[in-house]
Amino acid sequence: MVAGYVDLGAIIIMAYNYRCNRRTCRRWFTLRKPIHQYIVKKYKRCPHCGSESVADRTAYEKKRNKQRACYCDGYHFIHHEGTQPWCRHSTREPTEAEYEDRYGLEQEYGIY
Repeated sequence: MVAGYVDLGAIIIMAYNYRCNRRTCRRWFTLRKPIHQYIVKKYKRCPHCGSESVADRTAYEKKRNKQRACYCDGYHFIHHEGTQPWCRHSTREPTEAEYEDRYGLEQEYGIY
């Protein structure tokens, strides 16, 4: 579970993030305590669609996502390793259209 702290002056509130597993919803929502501590079933449901199929982000998933981070110069932000097409770990090369979109190059300048 992802536990976040929200500091409101002297009050510290724990926040636990969960995701709805229903294919049509897939929304994230936050609860004040872990979902297994809720006794009433209505709090164990997705507040958007009412589905009881809810998933939490485990510590393993959080750690794995941090390990997959790539800091190469292909993008100006932190991204996952192998993000196409500009990451240096990508399996494919950018196309001419992608070069034009990124750099604004046109054929009239003789760059091709």
